[in-house]
Amino acid sequence: MNLAFYGTLRDPDILRFVIGDELESHFYKIITVQGWACLRIEGEAYPLLRSDPTAATIFHLYHDCSEVSWRRLVAYEGHEYTFREMDIEGRPYRVFMAEPKVSASLEIWSLDTFQSQDKFSYQNELEGLSP
Repeated sequence: MNLAFYGTLRDPDILRFVIGDELESHFYKIITVQGWACLRIEGEAYPLLRSDPTAATIFHLYHDCSEVSWRRLVAYEGHEYTFREMDIEGRPYRVFMAEPKVSASLEIWSLDTFQSQDKFSYQNELEGLSP
């Protein structure tokens, strides 16, 4: 299966913590996709996608990912997100989308901002959740 990440999983440390090293060899490329806005979730450090024909979002694409990686990803995403198939450049990718009830702020989510302002506390939160 092919996977596309637009948020915290674009950070290599977060991706490695969630899935391990096995996705590194499956990295395909970074691409900007029109029609999607990546917005910060109200009160949170992580984002969601909303359809917006005037916006564009950066995705990291991975090909031929394992079932083990998929199960780890599903466990990480939790109940606020469900996956959907998204066509990118003629290929299907699984992308996790926030449930419609999740409130978006008007703030564009930025990986650079996340890494400089939120990553440290987010990593601590993740480590506290791991078994």
